Formats: sequence, C-alpha cells, structure tokens
Amino acid sequence: AIRYAYQRGVTIVTAMGNEYARGNPVIYPAAYEECIAVGATIYGAKRAEYSSTGSHLDVMAPGGNTSSDENRDGYGDGILQQTISGSSYRPLFYYAEGTSMAAPHVSGIAALLISHGITEPERIREILMATSHDLGRSGWDSDTGAGLVDAYAALTYTPYTVNPDVELVEMQAPAEATKGQKVPISLTIRARNLPSSQVSIQIELQDESSNTPIESRRLWINEQSTLQTQMEWIAPQAGNYTLQATIQAIPGEVTTRNNKASVHIQVVPDQVTAQGTSLYASIQQKSIIKDDYWEILLLIHVNDEFQQPVSTARVVIDWSYNGKIERTTGLTDSSGKAQIQSSRFPRWVSPTYYKRAVIKEGYRFAGYVSTSAKSLPTHPDGGVSVRAPDPIDLGANYPNPFNPETWIPFRLGVTAAVVIEIYDTVGILVRRLDIGTLAPGRYDSRERAIRWDGRDHLGQQVASGVYYYTLRAGPYHATRRLVVAK
Repeated sequence: AIRYAYQRGVTIVTAMGNEYARGNPVIYPAAYEECIAVGATIYGAKRAEYSSTGSHLDVMAPGGNTSSDENRDGYGDGILQQTISGSSYRPLFYYAEGTSMAAPHVSGIAALLISHGITEPERIREILMATSHDLGRSGWDSDTGAGLVDAYAALTYTPYTVNPDVELVEMQAPAEATKGQKVPISLTIRARNLPSSQVSIQIELQDESSNTPIESRRLWINEQSTLQTQMEWIAPQAGNYTLQATIQAIPGEVTTRNNKASVHIQVVPDQVTAQGTSLYASIQQKSIIKDDYWEILLLIHVNDEFQQPVSTARVVIDWSYNGKIERTTGLTDSSGKAQIQSSRFPRWVSPTYYKRAVIKEGYRFAGYVSTSAKSLPTHPDGGVSVRAPDPIDLGANYPNPFNPETWIPFRLGVTAAVVIEIYDTVGILVRRLDIGTLAPGRYDSRERAIRWDGRDHLGQQVASGVYYYTLRAGPYHATRRLVVAK
C-alpha cells in the first residue's frame, strides 16, 4: 500500500518511533524508503531521549517532553494537540509527546509545499532535508537526520534546481512459470524535468537469485511522458526467483531510489503431477473475541501424498462444550483449504473440538499432520482443548495525558467484583477504587467507565508523571499506563 501510494505521487510522512530506550528496533512504516521518517526534538532543539534513530531517519521536528518544564511556563514541555473526549466527541486540547507529535509538523510543511506547486514526494523530501538546521554532526547523521525542519526556509528555498528524474513506476510478470517458458517482463517508466525534450536511458534486467544478467536495453524517452516496454526471461529449473530491473541514472539525476523494481516468480516442474490416493490434513486455529462471547475459526489444509492440494474434500469437525456435541463440516476449495467456524461460546467456556474425518471419493484419509514442532494439547480420545480467553478487556484511559480527571473503559465477559488500582512507577499503591459487582457488558462510555479524579487515597492531587492502572475482576487482571500532565 505504501509503494502503491508513493508511485502515484503521494507524499507519506511517518513517525520514527519512541523505542530508543527499548533497544532502538527498526519501526515500520518509517523504515520504508518511500516514507519521510521524522524524529522528535525537545525544548532547546535537542533530540528527545525517546526518539528512535537509524539510517532511515530523514528530519527532526518538535515532539515534546511532558515530564519537563524547561521554558518555565508552568506546563510540561509537550506539544499542544487537539483530541476528542470519549463518547461526547467534544474537542479538547492536551499536551502530549512523541514522534507522532513531530510528524504532523512535517506533514504541514509538505502540504504547504504542495500548495506552492511542488508535488513530487522526492522533491519535497529534498527540500525538507536541504533547509533543515543541523543538530548533530555536520550534514546528515543517524541520530538527528538532516536536522530540525524550517517551514519558512522550505517555502523560500531559492536554489530551486529542478533535478531530472526517471522513475521505474511498475514492473509486472507472471507469478508462476514452467521450465523453458519465455516469461514476459513488463516495465512502465516515467520521465520528469528532463534536460532536453528526449533522453536515452539504459535498462538492466538481472536475476537477483544468482546475480546473473538477463538483458540490457537502451531506449529513448520524452519529457513528461510515460513509456512502456517489455523484456524477456527464459525460466530455468524449478525454484523461486527474484528478478530486478534497474534504470541507470541519467546526467543530473539525484534521486535514484525509484530507479529499481523487482518481481518474484516461481518456476514449477512442467511434467504432469501424479494423481494421489491418500489425504493428509493440517489445521490452524484462530480465536475471534467479542464483548461477551467468542468463536473459533479453523483453517484446514488438505493435500495428497505428493503435497498437491485436494479440492472438494469434505472436512468433519465435532465440537464439545457443556455436555453438548455439535457437528460442523466444510468443503475444500481449489487450493485445498476449508474454513470451519464454531458456534458462539460464552467468554468463560473452554470447548474441545474433534478432528473426525476428511472425505473424498477415491481417496483414503491418512490423518492429520502437525504444522509445527510444538503439538497442540489433546485428550486421549483425540479432542483438542481450546482455552477460553480472559473474560476482561481493559481499554486505554481517556483523555491521556490528562488533568485533572480521566475515564477508564473496560469490557467484562463474566459477572465479577471489579476493582481499579492506581500505582506509581515504583509500584506503590496510590489509590484503590472498589466498584462493586458488575454484570457482563461494555463499560466504555463516560456514563459507564470508571472515573479517576487524579487524587490519592488521602484526597491529594497526585504529581505529574507516569502511573499504572490495574483492573481486577475476580481472578482476572490487566494493567495499562496513563500520564498525568499539569
């Protein structure tokens, strides 16, 4: 979806992520080369400690720090942003922090550039980076990218040198071929801002799987035009292959990341596969959890002894719960797959299903095979026990950050005595709210959610900072984080 939008001229701005202190993992979609990745700064134009870093970082923008008040205005140095208050849908303003607060600054500058006629995503990225102010080492670096964005400088960028660009917009090929088949590779190429009305371009097609050149071709393309051409690959022996097409950079071209594209092709044996006589099945399960009930979806794959999918095989599954037996069946499609969905179970019920049979005329059912090294727990009679999900669902408090009050939404699948406990970051109990016994249902509107007024057990307002709230409902519990911002 990202590539689809980018290839159609959409500028995509993404947050780098707030995971620097958690090992600094690569965060997507920011790491996709089509995206403009934005890190966060705090007061004084310094990189926020939480802001993720990496080779895909482009620019920085204000992200805030709600736990600090360096400008001494009586508020945490967060980014003032508008949000919606619970079920009332009233617009409210709160201070927040994160690279998700930084990215909208860059989106706004990008929108202003687009309104001034600069619409190419790569051109927008170039201007943003060229007009940013260095924060770390001179030039781009992986901690602060090209630096802190400057809206005025971007909009008044004078060296408006329009760089020529040749883009490989699309590469298409069949997903499957047989050995010796001539496979057509279709390419769509677009040219913009060429130094003359027509230029010559060089296209290279290569098998990336073996690093083997396939074909080289030189073509002429006109200014502001789209060119379609077709290359050819002779499929070798059976296997999986990746083919890459590359347009060599033309004189003056700066952006070359859009000069490449690739396709994946599976080469299958060209002989007719032998007809099997035995059926082998494998099974995967998925839980579908609702407010006060849940369902189980089974995906069954049926193959013969040659690992070929078998269609129109009837799969029989029995379900057992609360002393009841219910039979369900499904029919495999052309890819050998069948889906079987259970009835609705109450959230506290743990059912058992029995893999009875797979039936097709002319075949013998050989049994189920394991899909992983870790087998499913089974009864001695072959039934598979499925543990019921925890019958509670604790939602994110709103608003968050907040001052002075917030609402804590949740859902119950069983009748239970409900308690909310608020803890500080070192685990000290700040406040306990005994709600009483509640029936199953949704408690997420302001009228039904639990309200906390931001006070401790002595009735004093708690200090700004991070706290944790735990929902206890009988033997079940769940915990989430909230932020008090003053």
